[in-house]
Amino acid sequence: NGNNDADDMPTLSSDINMTSYALGVSGQLTSTERLAVRLKSEYSAAILKLEEGGDFDLLEVEAERARLALEFGGHMRPTHGGGRFNREMELGGRYDSGSGQPGGGVELGGGVRYHSPSGRFTADGNARFLIGHRGDYEEWGLHGTLRLQPGADGQGLSFQLSPGYGDTGSGIHRLWQSGLTATQTDRADGYTMRVDAKMGYGLSLRAANGVLTPYSHMTYSGTSTYRMGLRWNSSSRFHWDLLSEQRDSDARNRVLLKGGVKF
Repeated sequence: NGNNDADDMPTLSSDINMTSYALGVSGQLTSTERLAVRLKSEYSAAILKLEEGGDFDLLEVEAERARLALEFGGHMRPTHGGGRFNREMELGGRYDSGSGQPGGGVELGGGVRYHSPSGRFTADGNARFLIGHRGDYEEWGLHGTLRLQPGADGQGLSFQLSPGYGDTGSGIHRLWQSGLTATQTDRADGYTMRVDAKMGYGLSLRAANGVLTPYSHMTYSGTSTYRMGLRWNSSSRFHWDLLSEQRDSDARNRVLLKGGVKF
């Protein structure tokens, strides 16, 4: 009859609360002209709670993670063109508990970083692998960033392009950015490509003693989010952002005003 049965399905809703916290300690063990070794440890936890009283019963999901790692990095070395280059490697152990995929494993990662002679342009890339985790569970990821900073006074062109694939870091940050379906979407048909791209241009407003930066920001991870905005930075360390946001996931437009003060 041409009707879509999915349109007749009832919509279920309930309040969701999320709590996350993390604690880390890092200390340098040794440093020479060629090699620096740093010991890092961290503990993080996340709790997702589906509140009772809506269309669902009370549901609580917890995940905890503990890591201990050694980071091997050289000091920044000059290149023939006047820039600086560095590479690093990390080897550590990890243990996960709670809901999801409990068990231990070995994490192996490495990366390279380049700074231009002026310091405005940087490029870096890294890779990460989880080895020996219990069962068939696996994690790996690749990530890179190209970044052009504005001038020291905040004026001029700036951009950032950050593509990634797979699990390149903590899932907690992606959960805040993309919502509860982020990890499920990536795991449904294998890993998805992620892209984060920003571009802006800082304009000096001397009469107001500040810099106004029009900018655009696009993120993609299965679905896309687009932002257009204005950022104001003043010499008093105060800044605000007025931006418009559109997400393909819910087809809604938002207007946001955000501000901050540096101490």
